Amino acid sequence: MWSRYNIKIYGIILTMNNKLRISALVLFSLIISLVFLMFIELMLLFFLPKHYDRLSDILRIIKQDNVLIWKQKPNLNTDFQNQNVKTNSFGFRTHEIKSKNKARIICLGASPTFGWGVKYEDTYPVVIENELKNKNIEIESINAGEIGYSSYQGLKLLKTTILALKPDIITVSYVINDVDKYRFFRSSSQRDSQLYPLSKWLVNTYNVVYQSNLFNFINNISLKIKSNKSKYYGNKYKNQYNENRRVSINEYEDNLNSIINIAQENNIKVIFIVMPVNLPAKRMLTDAEKMNVDNLLLEAENEMKNNNYIQAKKLFEKILLIDEYFPISYYYLGIIADIEKNSYLADEMFEKAKNYEIFDCANISLEYNDVMRKVSQERQIPLCDSAKDFREYKKDYLFVDPKLDCFHPNAKGHHIIANKLVDILMDSYLENKGKIN
Repeated sequence: MWSRYNIKIYGIILTMNNKLRISALVLFSLIISLVFLMFIELMLLFFLPKHYDRLSDILRIIKQDNVLIWKQKPNLNTDFQNQNVKTNSFGFRTHEIKSKNKARIICLGASPTFGWGVKYEDTYPVVIENELKNKNIEIESINAGEIGYSSYQGLKLLKTTILALKPDIITVSYVINDVDKYRFFRSSSQRDSQLYPLSKWLVNTYNVVYQSNLFNFINNISLKIKSNKSKYYGNKYKNQYNENRRVSINEYEDNLNSIINIAQENNIKVIFIVMPVNLPAKRMLTDAEKMNVDNLLLEAENEMKNNNYIQAKKLFEKILLIDEYFPISYYYLGIIADIEKNSYLADEMFEKAKNYEIFDCANISLEYNDVMRKVSQERQIPLCDSAKDFREYKKDYLFVDPKLDCFHPNAKGHHIIANKLVDILMDSYLENKGKIN
């Protein structure tokens, strides 16, 4: 029947003059295209699996933002990482924020603060409020943790949103995403601070398009292909390993100091949290081993530049005998395999490079944690050193996944962080009945 109507309409169009005929054909083609796209959308809605992997799961609950790069979607009520997640009108995983009638603590941070893989009631912002209530201190605690946020985004969030909520105290915990190389949106070799702002109109258009099942189906396939291919993992044109972090260590220090400056200008107290890192290696490399790796890497990269791939391969393999988690070696071994037309081995090496990059980030984050300790001491900011507390705690495992998780505390870990924060709050900032010193 549909095709019969198409023939009739097409016949009517042919009887029109040239100008009308062209306009009618364009309109007719658009209608057919829209109907076809709607049909595909419906098919994907019913037959497409809800989630593909961790990345697509994250993209489902965040949206692009012209200032913050992205933020969590508001008013969610969904399952995420095996837990129910609800967000308020700001997109925060917390209660709806009303007029202030008591002292207010706002917890800034990334996915560990958000409570990745942890029940809402076990996240440290909630535990803080409950523990203080047990001490007859009424304080409102707000979880402003945003998945994937760097200190650059945290500083922007403070300026654009948090100040208007009039906190008395903020806790600050950023490091995980500062040392990463990739973003959920607008991922490139540029640092966060180098991204040019997008117009609101363009961002809103992107967010509408991202609601499409067809777009997400194509995008997920594209992301999966890109994540395993060298030209997207490293430098697309030079076959060079991408060493550019989202936030450099100097920018990280500047961001922490800027957060302190803005808070003090607004009479807001600050507490830093050094987040723990779950290093996968059985032991840390000695200084001599690190120097040996650096020297071998320099020699291997020179061999690559001179197209001496056989010798370079031997050197990269020698590095892996010292440090089996070294992603750069796997990346260049993938490049060499690609040059040798061994696509199976190339994909295997690139996959290992991608996986072990997480471990590399974990190691580098230790240097950034030292920067937070340094700024804390210089600016006399109370420090909750959860990394130290986790190392000293020997009873239970404190991360969500024992094998694959380098950064996300489990429920027990959140309670340890909260208990230390309560002690700091009582010692540094709180008088009886929740009054701020």
